[in-house]
Order: sequence, then structure tokens, then C-alpha cells
Amino acid sequence: MPRRNCLFFIVAVVWLLSFATEAPCQKYASVESAEFQRGADVSTDVFDSGRAAHYGPDWDEGPRHKVAVSAFRIARKQVSMKELVRFMPEYRKRIESAGLDWHDESPAVLVSWNEADAYCRWLVESTDQNYRLPTEAEWELAAGNSVDLKLEGIADGVQEWCLDWWQPYSMELENSKDPRGPSYGSLVRVCRDGGGGSVEEEVDQNESLADFRVTDRSATVPDDRRTNLGFRVVIGKEPEFTEASEVTPKSLLKVSNALPDWNESKKDEPYFWAGGKFIDSGGEGKSTVVPYWSRHHVPSLTWCDNGDLLATAFTAPFDNSDQMAILIARLPYGKEKWTKAERFFVAPDHNVTSAALFRAGENLIHHYNGLGSNHCDDFSMIKRESRDNGVTWSPPKIVHRFSLDSDSPGPRLWPHMDLKSLKSDGERVLVMSTDVAGDNDSGSALFISRDEGESWSELTRTGSSADNFALKGKSAGWIAGIHAPVETLADGSLMAFGRSNNIDGFAPMSRSFDFGKTWTYSASPFPPILSGQRSAMLRLKEGPLLFVSFTDTAANVREKKRVGMKFRNSDGNQQTGYGTFAAISEDDGMTWSHRKLIPNWHRKPWRSRVSGYLSCVQSPDGLIHLVSSSHYYRFNLAWLQEPMASP
Repeated sequence: MPRRNCLFFIVAVVWLLSFATEAPCQKYASVESAEFQRGADVSTDVFDSGRAAHYGPDWDEGPRHKVAVSAFRIARKQVSMKELVRFMPEYRKRIESAGLDWHDESPAVLVSWNEADAYCRWLVESTDQNYRLPTEAEWELAAGNSVDLKLEGIADGVQEWCLDWWQPYSMELENSKDPRGPSYGSLVRVCRDGGGGSVEEEVDQNESLADFRVTDRSATVPDDRRTNLGFRVVIGKEPEFTEASEVTPKSLLKVSNALPDWNESKKDEPYFWAGGKFIDSGGEGKSTVVPYWSRHHVPSLTWCDNGDLLATAFTAPFDNSDQMAILIARLPYGKEKWTKAERFFVAPDHNVTSAALFRAGENLIHHYNGLGSNHCDDFSMIKRESRDNGVTWSPPKIVHRFSLDSDSPGPRLWPHMDLKSLKSDGERVLVMSTDVAGDNDSGSALFISRDEGESWSELTRTGSSADNFALKGKSAGWIAGIHAPVETLADGSLMAFGRSNNIDGFAPMSRSFDFGKTWTYSASPFPPILSGQRSAMLRLKEGPLLFVSFTDTAANVREKKRVGMKFRNSDGNQQTGYGTFAAISEDDGMTWSHRKLIPNWHRKPWRSRVSGYLSCVQSPDGLIHLVSSSHYYRFNLAWLQEPMASP
């Protein structure tokens, strides 16, 4: 063999041998088989409402139970950038395009569970060792002995992916051996806390160890990638799946697939019904299966092909908490009572503030959800689909990363979603407004999807840097005000009403004549709203626009400074009313000829709720369904056009 070829052969063999025993650059600690108490004793205090954060174990850390774990070996460090780029040559470009610094020995972040699992399988093929991600039980056992095992980054690094699908603990896991989680999968994969740090920031190790809670659980969708999320590997036989039972929501049982006769339920005469609460614990809250706090908020609503209604709302101890879940309830067709609220979507230790249900076509419902980090920022949008009236749903997938994929320069996005199907140049598109905040201003940005929600792009490109933002007669790139509902007008322009950024003492109205790229601003004819309130707007099947909002801010009501609004009563006189109102425009928003309070109860037409987040939809029978943060109403256009009863 020529000398040059021989040298090349020797170099190649040495390189291959570097993979023959253990992953490059890694040292491993041996963990002996052991029994230990996994999880924590969860106090019912974690379900208390109010703005003060709870301290101690989160709801999904209990109940505490004994498990046994077989011996395994665990990497003393998280997989580094240098190690991962050998498997993913394009990885360095991902890091640099995200604005992060490349350091060979820094933990590899912006890695999905799917990519971390694929890396482990690549190592197996390269070395014949049983490389894999640690199970949740293995991670907790090792983390509890991190000092003795000389593990780095457990308490002061980034979060780490685990092998398991997340599910609530139960006492069925007591005395189980090598628990791994369910085989059938769920919505999110477990990731365990590394102290809340990120690859960009330094965390004091001693301080982190003092604050570190080894039982803390987190989870997110398998294709999520974050700057504070990496992984480490273990060597050991892959455990069998744990078949712990998952409770099937009662709202999904005995769902009819029969098609309703919409003409039969259509009501030509004025019709109104106040149905009470649609989201409720049924008196059985404080459960590790269905977390329920008395704070529920930001609802969404849709109708199904079988005539049922589906409604969601988040439940949390306080706004912006990372202890949060999306609940769902069903109103069966022809019934008056909603099913008990059930867990619909949860990503523990992540903010899932806003959900949006949307009937996308025949036998097709979309579910979109915001997914923020455990610091309640860095939001992504996930999507699921149902083709059986909301009984089963496709696995969640990320369809937009607001922070990483957006071209907007710097604003912070919060996915309070208002989703509509609109026409753009004759093409059906999905349009979603979502809150955005800059240094000095806040408003709503508009996103568009031309492929039925599989991908999204931002229409707006300027915001807080524009001096003209939300000034009467001026133009800029955001919708004025947050929580802004949007509708298209007959001439193809868009109209939106926002919260805050008021003009001349009225709620701001924004108009766009280039389908959301730029907006002009003027005062609307409606009173401003503030904290605890969100308006709704809908194009009715009969043609008019429906707008629902509040006559006064909640703060004015508390301070007894109500102004109210004038409404026409059945005597032909104008009378002041207070609370939730509906307005109808038959000329595309030029005038709003019919205004009416939406009463709490049938016999008290001049009493109405002063706050709430609103969502509305119209079913094929013409009924308009409206939910606030917890209450449900239905009525028709004939009722809206009817004068209010004289007091």
C-alpha cells in the first residue's frame, strides 16, 4: 500500500475508534440500581387562586411514590455543541442564525426531542452501545445524587430532554420498576429542570443548588426547540413502557356523530338564552389528573358538524403563571348543560395562555395554542386537528416560532389569538391577530397562513419604532391596541378594534387597505376597555357585522365612575345601561344602528357583566353563541334588532 494511502487509512481507523466505546468528549458516572421515593407531596395550596405565586412542589409532582431503577451510566455533562455538530453539520448555522455565540463545550440547545433521540440512535449505530435519553425516573435519581456523581449542569444549566411521554403521576406507579411512561404517547415529552438557566447566561452554582427542586417536572411538544433546553445521554438497556392508566375525559364519551337538522333548530322569532357557566370544575377540582384553579380566562369557541359546541379556556392560579392548563367543555346538541371541564392541553412549566378553536371545513376542526417558555416568553404556536367532532386530535406540532422565525425587530409577542377565515385576492386565507409589545407601545400584529395553518408569516413589519403608531389619521404597521378582533369589509379592507391606545377618549379603530401591512387609525364609536376585558367581532351569515364589548372599564365600575351607554327601549326612549353590549352594523361599520345590553339573566335586561374575555361564533341555524371568561349566552339577530324592554 502506498505510504500516502496507508497514512489516510490509519487516520480513518483512529477516527472510527474514537466512537467505539463512548460518545466523544464525554465521561460517565455509574448509577447503581436503587429504590427511591419519586415525586413530592403536593399541597392543595398550589390550586389556590390569587396573584401570589405558590411555593413548593407543582401540581404534577405528586403523589409521591416509590419506584425502582436498574443500574445505568449517565454522562457527567450535557451533550455539547461540538458533539452535536458531528451528527448535524447544519447545527452551527442554526445557532448563529438565532444570534447565539458558538462555543464548542457549551451545551447544545435549540434541539428538539426528535433530534436528541436521533442523535442517541446515531451513537448506537456508531458504537454498539445502548445510548439513549434518560427516563424521567433515572434523571431524578441521578439528579438527587448529582454531587456524588459529579454531574455538571443539573442545577445550574439548561433543561434536559427525557425519554418519557409526560403524564400525571398516579399511585398505580407505586413499586413499579424502571417506569418509562405510556407507550401510546401523549401530547408532550418530559424535560427536567436544569435550574432555569440558558446557554446565554451564567448561573451561580451554589445558589442554584440551594434553590434546586429535583422533583420539578416540565414538558413540551417533541419538535420544540429553545435556548434553555438541551439533553444528556445515558448508557443502559431501554426499559419497557409503563402502562399507567390515563383518564379518558367524560366529555369525549358517547359523542354523537349524527348530523343535526339545522333548519329544525333555527329560530325566526327573537331568541335569547343565558346558559350560566360553561367552564366549571364540577366541584371536583384540585386534582392531579385535571388541574383546576378558579382563575379561568381567554376562551375560544367553535361548533362541530354534529351540532355540539366546544369551548376552551385556560386555568391557572394567576395570569402568566407557568402552572397552567387548557380546559375543554362540550355542549351536546340540543342540551342546555355543558359537560364538566376536562384537561385539553398542558405543557407543565410552560405558559399556554391562549387557545383557538376553529372549524376549518367539513368534519375538520383546528386547535391552535400558544406555547411559551417557563419564563412566559419565547412563544411558539402549535396546531392539532380533529376529524371526529373533537373526540380525538392529531399530535401537536409547531407551525410558527414567533421569536425565532419572525422578521419583526424586537417586539415581544403574546399569542392572544383571534382567528378568522378571510378572502385575500379571492383566495381563502387564515388570519390571526396576536398581542405584541415594544418598549413604549403595545398593539396587535397580524399573521397569515395560505396553507390551512401549516405555516404562518407576519404581515406587519413596523410597530413601536413608528412615531405615528395609533395616532388619529396617521399610519403604521400594528393594529392599535391589544386583543384586537379583525374582520374584512365589502371593499376588501380590514377593520379592527383594540384595547388601550385610545383616541379622543374612545377605543381605537384601525383600518388596513393593503390587507394588514399598514394601518390607519381613528376613534371608534365605542367606549374604551382595559384590564380584564376583551371584545369580539363577527361577520354574521345574514350580512351585518356584530361587535360585542363593554360600556365601561372594570376599573371605573370598581371606583363607581361608570359612564354607561345609551340604548333604545321598547317605549322609543333612550336609557343608560351598563355592562356587556352588542352592536350591529348593516353598512360595514359606517354606523352601528342597533345596540343592546346582553343581560345576565332572562328577567333582568338592564343588568350585565362588566368584564370578561369574549369569544363568539354563529352556527348554521343562525344562533349566535357567546362566551365570556366563564359564562355562556346564545341569541339570534332578530333578538339583537329588537329594542330593549322598558324597565
